[in-house]
Amino acid sequence: MCAGIGAYIERENNRMIKLACNYMSEVIELIDENRVDIDFLKYPSLSNDEGFRNKEIFYQRIEDIKKYRSILYHGNFPCNIFIGDKDFKEKFDLDAFRDVCNFANTHGISFHFSGGKAEYSKEETIKIAVSNIEYIKVSFPEMKFITIENSPSAKNQHELDPDVIYQIVEKADIGFLYDISHAYKCSVDQGRKFDEYISRLPLHRLYEMHINGWQEKDDDIQAHMCIQEELYEHIEDVVERYPVKILTLEYGRPNDRIDCGCPIVKIGTINEDAKKEVENQLVRLQEIIKTKF
Repeated sequence: MCAGIGAYIERENNRMIKLACNYMSEVIELIDENRVDIDFLKYPSLSNDEGFRNKEIFYQRIEDIKKYRSILYHGNFPCNIFIGDKDFKEKFDLDAFRDVCNFANTHGISFHFSGGKAEYSKEETIKIAVSNIEYIKVSFPEMKFITIENSPSAKNQHELDPDVIYQIVEKADIGFLYDISHAYKCSVDQGRKFDEYISRLPLHRLYEMHINGWQEKDDDIQAHMCIQEELYEHIEDVVERYPVKILTLEYGRPNDRIDCGCPIVKIGTINEDAKKEVENQLVRLQEIIKTKF
């Protein structure tokens, strides 16, 4: 068990930019060994987590995480409805979601911007999302932040339009969660230059940044991998130029879809190669934070 949790809580309150990481067994072991210095653990984290299929395991995961760090609760689980769906208010289980947030003691929530049907117009897409976000804001006034994240794919192509994302964040008056690999995939799919795509996102409202590397093979892009060296320069630039509050390492492949030989992780087991990559990335990100501030 990690000692000195009070000191970490005090630093969490004082540090200008917080550092977070996906919840994995590898990072818990690194914390126990005092080899990494982070403020939050993000959960849910891995798509192969048994907690998604077992409520008892899910809550036990949260209980275990709280022993180590504060939790960044991400996504809308256990509610199977998304912020872009016009039926969101009717189908979203506020009580179930509130129970999880209270149990996790999270001070902010973030949602993927998705769920809209393909036939929604641009104007309708914006109107629906803004209305649903305002519903969440009213329902969770205690949250320090509410953000939406740019998605890598969607049935409704307007949800991948950076101008639409910009308008929604502005109209709903919320923060933006910038996912680097999602933005890169969208820029490729839309035939845009990466820099041009991200320049249209609402980075002036940037609150959290999801950081992970990717690899391309056979016209496919696989993310949640080790940060490539050239990506650190982009991270440094974003940290320097925009008001980011949290850097989150969203590393962790539950499978190797493109057969590139990357480390595979699963909660409850330790992959030594993944553990080494997690440590190296967190150290680099901490250096960026210290250098800028």
